[in-house]
Amino acid sequence: MVKVTISADGIGNALTARIPSASRQVQEAVIASCEPFVPYRTGELCRSAVPAGSGADGMVIYTAPHAALCYYAERPFSKKVHPQACARWFEAAKAADLAKWIAAAASALTDDRAGRRG
Repeated sequence: MVKVTISADGIGNALTARIPSASRQVQEAVIASCEPFVPYRTGELCRSAVPAGSGADGMVIYTAPHAALCYYAERPFSKKVHPQACARWFEAAKAADLAKWIAAAASALTDDRAGRRG
């Protein structure tokens, strides 16, 4: 399980209202960044990534029954479909794309349309 947390301490109501949208955008960015690193045999593991939680408690969860076994595996994975496939794929994606995730959150927090409901 990976948890994305955006703190609302000390910010105004308008910005606080944008946190759920920012969280969802970061979750989607994390899933996209992780995909090339996720071991791929049948595709079930990749397809099992889902945004979960809400607001500042947004998470990304891989729901496939073998997700934890693959994430913590101490063995190499096939590179046929995903040449970068590895255990602990979140850490690999984070090392590659953390700046993109931060930019996604910043963009959602500063976008006037992000906090609007319609």
